[in-house]
Amino acid sequence: MPLVLTPEMDEETKQLLVVEEPRIGLHVFAYTRDELIHEINEQMLMMWDEYVNISVDELASDARQLREALLEKIEEVENAPAEN
Repeated sequence: MPLVLTPEMDEETKQLLVVEEPRIGLHVFAYTRDELIHEINEQMLMMWDEYVNISVDELASDARQLREALLEKIEEVENAPAEN
């Protein structure tokens, strides 16, 4: 099943777009859709590097669970075009 991220307006300020996906530990926000997409990409890259591109032995049990969730929901595409 594909990972679907649905932006919502921040309840407090009504100015920020927010995306949350607790299954993979994602919580990002921004003022514009373009900024939000950038933040999602940055967060996903950071999480992939920190939890997937590392030896499982180096991770605590909760980090291992997050790693498994990322591997289940995200597919790494080799030689994919970079974001501008």
